[in-house]
Amino acid sequence: MNKITIVLLILAAFALSCHRKSLSTGSTENKKVPGSVEWIRFEDLAAAQIKEPRKVFIDVYTDWCGWCKKMDAQSLTHPVIVKYLGTKFYAVKFNAETKDTIRFNGHTYTSTNPGGARATHQLALSLLNNKLGYPTTVYLDEDLKMLGPLQGFLDPKTLEAVLHYYGDEAYKTTPWPTFQETFTGEIQ
Repeated sequence: MNKITIVLLILAAFALSCHRKSLSTGSTENKKVPGSVEWIRFEDLAAAQIKEPRKVFIDVYTDWCGWCKKMDAQSLTHPVIVKYLGTKFYAVKFNAETKDTIRFNGHTYTSTNPGGARATHQLALSLLNNKLGYPTTVYLDEDLKMLGPLQGFLDPKTLEAVLHYYGDEAYKTTPWPTFQETFTGEIQ
């Protein structure tokens, strides 16, 4: 190989790694694709809450998690889920192994081992109550107070019920098992 080819390969590899990093960090995602969930950044939640208070849905994932990818492909692209999240929640996609420093809710969070591979982020530990499992969805109220984390893959029908449980504030008056038995959603 000549020097120009080697330089081009190095530049291409660098560009690809930068692109992959921008897709995998939880704090930088703020993309809107028609018909998809509108993800916002943790840093933008406080301002969004002032403008229009909503509950918060956090998808905590890792790049290596197969169930996370399945949930992205099946549940978080379902039109009923996308529509309901867009009207009742602010949605945050958070890579639990990001190296980014995140300022959220009056605290600064960093990676537990910034130089290491697969190092869990302090914010992930906080959101998941030190019980790591992926995917985990986390629900916050309009004051950014924890309503609860829910570990594991959620198919569209189950996710719809959970979103309504929190989004319609049924959690304030109805135990989850009762709600789950009586809930009839759009997804069959």
